[in-house]
Amino acid sequence: MAARGGGAYVPPPGEEAVYALFNGSITGATYAIGAATKSGGTWTKYGSNPVLNVGAGGAWDDVAVKDPSLHWDGSQYVCYYAGLDGGKYQIGRATASSVTGTWTKYGSNPVIAVGAGGSFDVSGCSFPAVLHEPTDTGKEWKCWYTAYDGSVQRIGYAYSSNGTSWTKVGQVLDIGAGGSWEDVGIGAGAVIKSGATYHLFYGGRQGATNPRWQGGVATFTDPAGTYTKHPGNPVMLARFNDAGSSLVLTANATGLTLQVTNTAGWRVGEPMAIADSASPTDIRTIASIDSGTQATLDSALSSSFLTIHGATARPFAFNSIYPRGIRSAPGGGFEAFVTPFQPVEDLSPGGTKLREGSMRMTASALTGPWSYDYTTGLLWPLGAPSAWDQFSAENPSAIAAP
Repeated sequence: MAARGGGAYVPPPGEEAVYALFNGSITGATYAIGAATKSGGTWTKYGSNPVLNVGAGGAWDDVAVKDPSLHWDGSQYVCYYAGLDGGKYQIGRATASSVTGTWTKYGSNPVIAVGAGGSFDVSGCSFPAVLHEPTDTGKEWKCWYTAYDGSVQRIGYAYSSNGTSWTKVGQVLDIGAGGSWEDVGIGAGAVIKSGATYHLFYGGRQGATNPRWQGGVATFTDPAGTYTKHPGNPVMLARFNDAGSSLVLTANATGLTLQVTNTAGWRVGEPMAIADSASPTDIRTIASIDSGTQATLDSALSSSFLTIHGATARPFAFNSIYPRGIRSAPGGGFEAFVTPFQPVEDLSPGGTKLREGSMRMTASALTGPWSYDYTTGLLWPLGAPSAWDQFSAENPSAIAAP
């Protein structure tokens, strides 16, 4: 049996039309959900984004809607998402006849609410990773989600026969031992099934201060049974593992070029965050590596970044990545849609200091090794100043077009 994940079916080899939902933010705190499409290898953001917005004042999702999990159930698009009321995240459902909307929120949202006092999810349910298995009678819909008890994030599991009424099984995956790559918290990412084996991709967080996230995978045959973490975790690595990838500039950057001590740690097509202590962060892509000390960007910088202010160029995926979508790749192997996010509080002044984007990774096996696809760079750019997705265009959930 072919591996399946993300949507209701696997696209045939060579299929190029793909639909995605992602969340964006203009403040770094409030989020909405937008749509994008890919045809012929090019991603295009929908011009009238966002397509799913926060609820009215006093609603359970009146502050943020994010973390979409997109599906086609055979007759309509279904999106599970996390909604925030200012105090806690819970999970809702919306449907539409087109991926660009109009999206209709289920009238009895949230469909997966926080648990009772003392439970592992009493303070939050977010990042729904949903799998639709129409042949599994009574459990056609399965959801793994990030559960928060007010102190630690872990992963819970619930199932449903109709997608609206859910039964919680409980916590299924815990954090790792102290000092491990996942010792502070873990969160649900994406699920794909290959034969009889489920693969749950998840984010792991290390370090209580300056935390970093990377991607791991756990396997199981019974969603309510025993989960086995892959011994090679993390299988999706942030770029801080690569020495020389984050570099202080050796000359002021005012246009298209960056000067550093050694470009060996950089890659053509890689999105970069360029910042200093006096200018807002710029996100640009490396167009060429000109020499061992110089790289050219795809477009000119919007500010001057000066060495006297500690000007630094850092891969967008340097600090953290988070798996958010997995599916069989056209032509063989697998593709993952991941969220790189880059705190720049050590580099940039004031305002919103977190940048969140979307990238693609590929592997021949689900357990990796996973590699960044630098031919695509960021799947879609962050929005222009004051746009709804100025600081965040992340958490992509993608399926083949029906």
